[in-house]
Amino acid sequence: MNSNIDAFEMFRTGCEFSDCADFCLKEASTPHPKFLSYASPAVVNAAFACEVFLKLLLYWNGIEGKKIHELNDLFEKLPNNMQIGLKNSVISRYGRWNDVWGFDCLDNVTDAFVIWRYSYEHDWGKSTQMHVDLGFLIAFRDALKELCCQSFGWVENP
Repeated sequence: MNSNIDAFEMFRTGCEFSDCADFCLKEASTPHPKFLSYASPAVVNAAFACEVFLKLLLYWNGIEGKKIHELNDLFEKLPNNMQIGLKNSVISRYGRWNDVWGFDCLDNVTDAFVIWRYSYEHDWGKSTQMHVDLGFLIAFRDALKELCCQSFGWVENP
């Protein structure tokens, strides 16, 4: 376990990336000159915020959260009661945890940080689109942020 971690700084960093994702989402809905889009930065920032919040929760629970980016692997390391609470929180925000085929939506966004930050490397010859369940990603991020806020006794909007 890394004893050099500043938990509050980690929390603050997660919040900063979360806020940046919200800014990008707002900008993504506004037409910009030269075809600029903030969808990819929104996904990358939201996914990274999830990663930081998950690693903070693992740290608080004394669980090693190795230097990985896969959200589902980090989530699976959380205590079972915390996983259940997060699932319920996401369901209340997003309406579901599984996609229409019964697969965890988390599997769809697990590599979003890695894939979307290098979207310019996507092989468009193999697939004409990149897909991420953005609604789920945002609901998951918000559930994680809320749990971290509660753990710190932080009131988001007093």
